[in-house]
Amino acid sequence: AMTTVGYGDIYPESPGGKILGAVVAFLGIGLFALPSGIVSSGFMEVLEDERRVDNDEIADMIDEDKQAVQALRDDVGALREAVEAIRLLAESNSERIRQLQEGDFGRDRASTTSSLTLAAVDAPSSLGTQRAQATSLAPTLSA
Repeated sequence: AMTTVGYGDIYPESPGGKILGAVVAFLGIGLFALPSGIVSSGFMEVLEDERRVDNDEIADMIDEDKQAVQALRDDVGALREAVEAIRLLAESNSERIRQLQEGDFGRDRASTTSSLTLAAVDAPSSLGTQRAQATSLAPTLSA
């Protein structure tokens, strides 16, 4: 399109006109086609650099998320252990209560009552510690 001198109805006939037409055609290619290729190549380099930076940021975010997930797994494991300890304590206490209700006085009634009271006091403090740990972790996870 840039190398034509028209629709072909007018064209140079003299040797000087043909040379001038060829020079003008090459100048058109040199002035428009080559610089546009250089500029588009520069655009592609900039786009590739931006993509590389974006990919690095995403990789960093994934690493941070992996660390947060591992911290959550550790916390869930600690909470499961605490719940299991509370469950075992509750089973133990219910067994003691059943023995008291059935009249099994193999143990001293006062020591059984005091151990039930201590267990009842101990369980909420253990649960409170777990809640405090979970609460202190919440701001870390949201950040």
